[in-house]
Amino acid sequence: MREERRRMKRNQQKRKDAAARRAEAKRSGDDKTLGRGRGQRTEFFKEPEEETPPAPLPKVTNARQIAFRVLDDHGQSGQFVGSLLENVLWSAQIAHPAERRLATELANGIVRRQLTLDAILKKFVDRPLDQVEPRLRTLLRLGTYQLVLASGIKSHAAVDETVELARWSDEERWTGFLNGVLRSIDRSVEAAAENSDSAGIVTEFSPKAVPLDLEPAEDSAEPGEQRYRLLDREVFTGLHDIPRFLSAAFGLPLWLVIRWERRFDRDRLFRLASAFNFRPPLTLRVNSLRTSREELLALLREHAAGVEAAEEDRKADPKISTTDADQTADLEEVDRCEEASDEQDDSTPVDVSSEPKRPPSRRASFGEGRQPNTIWCKGAGNPVALPGFAEGLFTVQDETAMSAAVLLDPQPGQRVLDLCAAPGTKSTHMAQLMKNQGSVLAVDSDAARLERVPENAERLGMGIVEAAVVKDDLSDLAAGPFDAILVDVLCSNTGVLGKRPEVRTRLRRGDVEELAELQLKLLTAAAERLAPGGRLVYSTCSIEPEENSGVVSRFLETAIGIRLEETRDFFPGEPSDGGFQALLVKET
Repeated sequence: MREERRRMKRNQQKRKDAAARRAEAKRSGDDKTLGRGRGQRTEFFKEPEEETPPAPLPKVTNARQIAFRVLDDHGQSGQFVGSLLENVLWSAQIAHPAERRLATELANGIVRRQLTLDAILKKFVDRPLDQVEPRLRTLLRLGTYQLVLASGIKSHAAVDETVELARWSDEERWTGFLNGVLRSIDRSVEAAAENSDSAGIVTEFSPKAVPLDLEPAEDSAEPGEQRYRLLDREVFTGLHDIPRFLSAAFGLPLWLVIRWERRFDRDRLFRLASAFNFRPPLTLRVNSLRTSREELLALLREHAAGVEAAEEDRKADPKISTTDADQTADLEEVDRCEEASDEQDDSTPVDVSSEPKRPPSRRASFGEGRQPNTIWCKGAGNPVALPGFAEGLFTVQDETAMSAAVLLDPQPGQRVLDLCAAPGTKSTHMAQLMKNQGSVLAVDSDAARLERVPENAERLGMGIVEAAVVKDDLSDLAAGPFDAILVDVLCSNTGVLGKRPEVRTRLRRGDVEELAELQLKLLTAAAERLAPGGRLVYSTCSIEPEENSGVVSRFLETAIGIRLEETRDFFPGEPSDGGFQALLVKET
């Protein structure tokens, strides 16, 4: 598995290198003396004859510096934003939780909506963005995101603080250009708002309307109405070219939208695009071996009410200055739950060490989820700080991901295999369904990620979970037989593009077919270890047929004594993550 990942990364790098060579060849045949246009200085657009690594950035001390550092590192190394954020936040020791959340919002949001930001910038910058110096390009995106896509950030702060980042990074020469572009975008937003009856926020799409991230409805986990921010000029192509419009407006790869257009009608395509920019409430899976949903809900609501009362008392305290209160209010405008729901779902567990303990905000709300043992929460901040986390009363997991273990239905006393198990959220769910009786073998070829399995199992009190590292070819995988097997495979992640921001730029056309070959190998290897009468669930977080029904159909063509019992397709946003699950049963 790990070797397959490495091979895919090498292939991706080869494609990137080839594209870079083609671009360089094209540039070498062009006139190098480009005109300036609107006073923009040409040295910002010149390609260096020899690529040299940029100078290290200074030590970070605030949210925007953190976001800039993470985005810069991501652009150079290709590492996942979540991992980079965790490292920078830990090393920076930023104490204010709202600063940490703003940094997370900016870093994840800019990667997720990069294509949208670039479409906007093309209307305000006179050169192709790939000819703009990388760090300057990042600053342009950072400022544009705050002006157009973020909420609660004052425009003067967005411009001034972004320009200050140029000085902080020792690039004083960029400040005039950066200030000019961002102020032009700000004027465009203001002009559109002045000419609108709704302050520039509308609910109908148009070439001038930039889709905002979809928020949950009031007192609900369901998506609210899609809203758009108007600019004073057309940014996107007309609706005569739906794929190009959706790609740029919602920040999705064009080739992927074209692929989806063959399967979905226009209305479904728009709902799909909106779903990938939905900020869903965090979903908690209640540990039914230690508490009930009703008891945990009461605990969370009681604690949140106490925090609200304490904050009201703090506001009334004359010792707290108006300036301090205003600064806190500005930061709390970006106090949302997406910092947890974007990155801390079932594939990325909450990191207890990197986030300071923090109670729910005064806007925190909780409600019953769609599944019996789930709770949704909004405005609660990092779940590590919620009462009951340290005691193992709950874990974070999307309801679609929970469906896999429910479909498998492992029973107490059975021997269960979880293939591709790290970080173990589904392993602990199966142990919970088994009432912590029997055995769950959680295996993965990634030793570092597998270390989290026993940590999660211990916190939740799931003593039957055992973790084991296996080779990529599974040659050392336990022979079994197993009564139940979960095969939650490495996939394209096209069902969870909202939670995997990097996928939008990393995924390539050939990856889907390449992944399908790996998935078939994993499914075949797992099925060989299934006991007579045993159950196996094949699961992905992809919405591509080649990885889902296609893999299962190819497997069944040669499988002997195994039948397909049930399949489940999950469409993104209806109501949770997108994905696919198939239940296979071995004859007795």
